[in-house]
Amino acid sequence: MPRDSGNAVLTQGAIATFSLSSHLDLHMESACLHIVVVDDEESVRVGLGRMLRWTGMQVETFGSGEEFLASSLRPDCVVLDLHMPGMSGIDIQARLAAMEPPVPVVIVTGHDTPENRESALSAGACAYLLKPVAGKTLVGAITTAVSKQSVRTET
Repeated sequence: MPRDSGNAVLTQGAIATFSLSSHLDLHMESACLHIVVVDDEESVRVGLGRMLRWTGMQVETFGSGEEFLASSLRPDCVVLDLHMPGMSGIDIQARLAAMEPPVPVVIVTGHDTPENRESALSAGACAYLLKPVAGKTLVGAITTAVSKQSVRTET
């Protein structure tokens, strides 16, 4: 069961660090974003969702790519695990990249290999982050991905 402890969200199997001193800065740059987290590990979904909500983001979580795609949601960005039962993160990323406009993707994985990194980035991931991920790093990757997508759709 997840528990809050001051400046970190602790979950079984995942720790997402997040300092109170950076909260105000992150809240300013991330408020009003609609983010989806897709990860088959419940503890990771809960921890990341809680951390992102704390910055002012609207967050929805899904335990599988199939569940997310069936929802027909069009978030500002998707935080996506690579290795899940059923559809892989790369499969989901390909579906999101085919949409008009494409939905930005930030990959968060516990299974780093050069092949995984190359596959994710060449398929268009805006960032490739390793678990456990620091809150400021994740929020920065999300806001950068959304900003880049906004520039693309305006031109």
